[in-house]
Amino acid sequence: MSFAIESLWAQTFDTFEIIAIEGGSSDATGAILDSLVARSPIPMRVVHGSYSGPDMAMNAGAALASAPYLAFLNDDDAFHVDRLNAFARVINRCSDFAWGFSRVESIDEHGRPIAVSDIPDVAKRRALELTRSPFESVRSMPVVNALVSSGNLVVKTELFKTLDGARDVRFRGWDLALRLLDLSEPFVVERALYLDRTPPAKATRFSRNEDARASARALDHMYREYRDRLMPRHRFGPRVADLGVGDNRPDDERAVHATLWALAKLRSVPLAYNAVRNSARLTRRALAFRLRRR
Repeated sequence: MSFAIESLWAQTFDTFEIIAIEGGSSDATGAILDSLVARSPIPMRVVHGSYSGPDMAMNAGAALASAPYLAFLNDDDAFHVDRLNAFARVINRCSDFAWGFSRVESIDEHGRPIAVSDIPDVAKRRALELTRSPFESVRSMPVVNALVSSGNLVVKTELFKTLDGARDVRFRGWDLALRLLDLSEPFVVERALYLDRTPPAKATRFSRNEDARASARALDHMYREYRDRLMPRHRFGPRVADLGVGDNRPDDERAVHATLWALAKLRSVPLAYNAVRNSARLTRRALAFRLRRR
């Protein structure tokens, strides 16, 4: 908790306020936050309450915010010192900025960088591998949690409230980003400005199968959102076909998850996909020619 707050104090941009939501935890989190308020060089307030999930905490903070933009931060993570300054420059330059995110760097419990290949969370590792450029980050979002963390989100306060904020799903940031993606294109800062705390393999809370089921549930939410929408509103808008669901969607959640990763792989290497498709077409022609000769 202190690590996250202190990363806000270290920001090179200082025109913001900190709203810390404490959800009635049974440990000393509330007392720690209260002690940090007195030391904070940035206007800071702590809200104590009974919030049953992170989505409720995000929505409570947004409801109290007076600034035109929201930047979220999970209590285990941290901001790069230039994160808010970088987004402030983007907002000043782009009058139509509605929402965005940055690249992510994974860190261990001591704040040291972790190589992507050493990350135990399969879904997170896959997301980092497929989101090395801004274009790939946005293009792969319907099948990959490109935000990596719900804290890696900067959004207009008004737009966040228009969508009724975060929902009670495991991948709340991804779910919110997909709903935002339907409305407008995001701005992706190519620098790794969000530091995501990655627990060691033995402390990972969810197994691979649980990740698959949670991904399927999150995407099923999106299917219900988009089932009546045939065309996206802009070039990156999700389509039902991208979500791997529809009339022919598999009933098995693991099959849905496998389909989604297959789509992500094909979307990232379209030339290889076209080569395979053309090869299959030529093979069918060759077989037809042989049958006719016989």
